[in-house]
Amino acid sequence: MIKRVTGKLNLNLGHKSFVLHGNLVNDKFIHEDLTITNIENVLQRFLFENGFDEIAFYHTQERLDIVTQSQGSAATTSVGVQSENSPLQGRRRMSLRTKVDSSGRPPLDNPIVIPNENQQTPNIAARDFSKVSWANALDHLNSMMKNSLKTAIIFRDVHNMILNGDLNPKFTSLFNLWMKLPNGNVVFFVSTTNQIKDVRLPPEIMNHIIDERKQPLSELVIKIGGCDREEIKRLIKRKILFDNISVDNRILENALDALERLSIAQDLGFSHWASSELLGSIKSFNKETLKLMKSKRKEAFKALGDKTIEKLDSDPNILDTTELKNELKVVRDQDDNINAIVSTLDDWYLGKKEKPLTFLLCGTSGTGKTFTVERLADCMNSYGYTFFYKSMTEFKSEADINKLIGSPTGYVGSETEPELFAKIRESGGKLIICFDEIDKAHEKILESLMQLFEKGVLS
Repeated sequence: MIKRVTGKLNLNLGHKSFVLHGNLVNDKFIHEDLTITNIENVLQRFLFENGFDEIAFYHTQERLDIVTQSQGSAATTSVGVQSENSPLQGRRRMSLRTKVDSSGRPPLDNPIVIPNENQQTPNIAARDFSKVSWANALDHLNSMMKNSLKTAIIFRDVHNMILNGDLNPKFTSLFNLWMKLPNGNVVFFVSTTNQIKDVRLPPEIMNHIIDERKQPLSELVIKIGGCDREEIKRLIKRKILFDNISVDNRILENALDALERLSIAQDLGFSHWASSELLGSIKSFNKETLKLMKSKRKEAFKALGDKTIEKLDSDPNILDTTELKNELKVVRDQDDNINAIVSTLDDWYLGKKEKPLTFLLCGTSGTGKTFTVERLADCMNSYGYTFFYKSMTEFKSEADINKLIGSPTGYVGSETEPELFAKIRESGGKLIICFDEIDKAHEKILESLMQLFEKGVLS
């Protein structure tokens, strides 16, 4: 469930009224199944999962939608992964006309179902009752609250309710009655105001959500803030699925906490993160993505005192595998081999590095074996690695091994540091060695090198 909406909602404490507020209440949200939706869908799923049977959504001056558990569950499962604004299906709907005279009209305990375009038009009598007054809608809500054990009413826009005069004495009287009913029914007020003091609910309602010091109770007044790490991660998963972007998952996992802090501090909702300014236009997620994001939100990161991105950029223990793969794309028609090399290198790089990592590249001439090693060495140069190339055509006799590892003690050249050892010392142990055309070397030399490849030592 989406934590920034429901994470603080506890329906087991007996509270019967809640206020959800903030300039992000009308933002888009993204579920675990990657569907993009709105706050109504989020609350509907949450309430039905907590045993509610019926939910009413009131849209000021427009309509009253009522969803039952069976209808809601069907609607929830019918939303496709790519759906962004799919309306919940199976709702009973009342259209409101607030300027009609409601006197003499009975309460509507069976609201008219407004048909879809492909359904037949209801009869004339039904059409006459399809639009009702606010007073009649209140009568229906009151009937729901008194006759049900688990009903929720969600008033979508408190500001417009106040402007429209909906929070009149009849409403506050019924509200106080609902708060005293011995059942599990609840009422939600949703407001786009960022500060709770600006919500301006009538005192008769506010008395149910404040403490003895006239301060809002934190468990009843919930501000909808910016996306948390899970929603940001889901957005990136959608971009992998639909936009085929490449992602360095370790960079992502290490950066999510910093991105969450930025999101909450600046009230960055889903729509902000999905915009071209942040993640909307990216083709990959790697270190360069983070640096670009930081440049756009420099003051925000500075205010947070967050050094995560700089740390990721300079951390020698983290390879940018996305960058490596992109650099190695110049080796044509070897994508699978390149991916395997980078993946293996990545796993080894995170480990203790007690033994050398060895690749044996086989293939006919012109397939890019040596070129692959050279390009990889260029990329690893930024991580402190140097490159040592040796053509094994120089080692056709058994004695030629002395060129690499030095002569035995007492022989000519034994006091000179062997070439291979010198390169390892100079590189500080960070050396990429290419033994090219290894099949041309003497078989005894190959045996010695196999020991070097496997154990990292020569004896």
